[in-house]
Formats: sequence, structure tokens, C-alpha cells
Amino acid sequence: MSVDPMKSVREITVAMPNATRVFEKTKIDYCCGGDQLLGAACAKAGIDLLTLEKMLETSVAPASTQASLIIAALKTHTANFQSSSSHDDR
Repeated sequence: MSVDPMKSVREITVAMPNATRVFEKTKIDYCCGGDQLLGAACAKAGIDLLTLEKMLETSVAPASTQASLIIAALKTHTANFQSSSSHDDR
């Protein structure tokens, strides 16, 4: 994954919601300072862009993984609900 230093911190946060954790650790302001370009925010925080990129890669699960986890949880919930409902019909 490559992060574009010309994107705003806010754009990165919207695209990768878990990035907020990395930004908090690195003291990058994603709230009021969200309009800063990522490259400038890294310079201000004293963190190398490549280091930040690696931190983001390890902390952010791909959307497809998150969706798979949600679907699995819904299937389990549905199966448990159907199982308990069939016992109530007796």
C-alpha cells in the first residue's frame, strides 16, 4: 500500500478509519488538522512517511477482511436466533 503525501490527513482517515489510531500514536492531528497534507503532517510530527506507511499497513485491515468478519458474525447470530426460535415453537 502506498500513501500519497499530497492527500489530506482527513482523506486518509476517511479511506482507512483505523488510521486514527496510528495518527494518535504519531501525534498527527486528524481532527482540526485534518486539512493538512499528509507529507506536511508527517514533517510536523517528525515521522518519516515510509515509517507511517508501514504503521498503517500493519494496523488497518482491508475492507474485505472487515466485511468478511461482519458477515461471519451475522451468520452466527442468525443461526443462533433460528436455533432458539425453533425451541420456542415446541
